[in-house]
Amino acid sequence: MGTPRAESPHRHPERFFPVAILSQAAENDEYVPTSGIRAFHDLLMPHHTTDPARLGYVEYPGVGHFLSPEFNDQTIRRTVAWFRRRLV
Repeated sequence: MGTPRAESPHRHPERFFPVAILSQAAENDEYVPTSGIRAFHDLLMPHHTTDPARLGYVEYPGVGHFLSPEFNDQTIRRTVAWFRRRLV
């Protein structure tokens, strides 16, 4: 796969603000490790200090990539609520 290019967005966290970003992760995801998602949010935080509510991170405990119906419903509700707050 090779190394990420210099222009890869994750290398420029300062460019994301004021974009509102909600990430939802499964604690035991076999395909998308939460460590990378958390690390990305850690990079974004210093650039969102004037409006930290524009960053959201939710980690669903004890589940893998394929969420249970309960957690799947939560992700949908949370996403809809996020967009309702951010798109007005």
